[in-house]
Amino acid sequence: MSAHRPAVLIIDDNRADVRLIEEVLSETGLDLDTASASSGEEGLAYLRREGKFSGAPRPELMVVDLSLPRMNGWDFIKNAGDLLEEVRVVVLSGSQEPDEPHEGRYIRMMKPNNSVEFEEAVGAFRTILSQISRPPPSTGPGGQ
Repeated sequence: MSAHRPAVLIIDDNRADVRLIEEVLSETGLDLDTASASSGEEGLAYLRREGKFSGAPRPELMVVDLSLPRMNGWDFIKNAGDLLEEVRVVVLSGSQEPDEPHEGRYIRMMKPNNSVEFEEAVGAFRTILSQISRPPPSTGPGGQ
């Protein structure tokens, strides 16, 4: 039986930040299926499996930049609605913006700016991913 390989979607318009998050995820040591979208609109198309994303796996983890153009991270989350059910969402920010009322449902992280923050981010993602990289135990009828 092959190991479970979590799908991760990174939504960020800055290619350097996408590479940074991919590097952080790689450092977790877990085998991941990563993809990226450069805007909130493209992220919605991925979740809906539209166009070039028609065969995309359903992400189990999404990393969303708060400062996306046109549709910021919070607007993306609001527009995604039920598409985010059962998806862990990490909201990334380059600064300490004010909290949103629905933020408690999501994990908030600062983008790493130095080696200490990078290692902290690796540890945080390792913890998050270890929680989703194990499929839930199967239960019989009646939910034992």
